[in-house]
Amino acid sequence: MRRIAVIGVALAAVLATSRAATGWVRGVGLDVWNWDAQVAELRAEQLLEGELLAEQAEQASRTAVIDDITARLVDGRLTLAEATGELERVTANHPDLVLGLRCAFPGATTDRDAHARWAIDRARCALRDDPSRPADATARLEAEYRAATSGAAGPSAAR
Repeated sequence: MRRIAVIGVALAAVLATSRAATGWVRGVGLDVWNWDAQVAELRAEQLLEGELLAEQAEQASRTAVIDDITARLVDGRLTLAEATGELERVTANHPDLVLGLRCAFPGATTDRDAHARWAIDRARCALRDDPSRPADATARLEAEYRAATSGAAGPSAAR
């Protein structure tokens, strides 16, 4: 009987202490009265992790597509107008990217114009990072850009 009383007193002391020091008790996982809340929190974190991993995979895929467009543009397999169109399709469902382009190229009069400037900048960076590629690509792209933007139809002539 005495043993049960000692266990009861010890249990009461633990519970009283745990209510007073919830941070410590939670830290060592003894706050069993919050079990359901902790399980819900874990599930929410797992769901968020899944969403973030999916977003990361989508972003990696989009980056690979953009890198491929840039490589084909630099190598002359795409014209500036074609590359601009492909970049517009890649960013079509991502208004945050388009907004970023507007900010990066404030002189662009249209979103298409901003995409064209972005394509040229990406080509310039690719050439800088890989000197084995044709150096005249930047001059070719700037000439294509000037021709497209100086026409009667304006920047949208790059279609």
